[in-house]
Amino acid sequence: MTLLTLDPTGVKQVQVHSLAPRLKSFNGARVGVLHNVKHNAKELLVAIADLLQERYTLAEVVGPVLTDQSMLASPKQLDEMAAKCDVVLTGLGD
Repeated sequence: MTLLTLDPTGVKQVQVHSLAPRLKSFNGARVGVLHNVKHNAKELLVAIADLLQERYTLAEVVGPVLTDQSMLASPKQLDEMAAKCDVVLTGLGD
């Protein structure tokens, strides 16, 4: 499956990105928690990570890491999380 990102303003070149391979199991996985500045985002994502720890044998939980740029993670943060984690939980909370 491929995800196609379009920018309706026409100023950026369209890029095609493939989805990351899916984990067969969370057992042994390194799970990252990346939250934005919205209220309750951190609490929601940490609660999900806690549930995963109860149900699976995780290798590690990385974070929670607060995004650098308002609500969006910086390219550097994304690269760091990709290098450290097998899967990253992120989302909005409010």
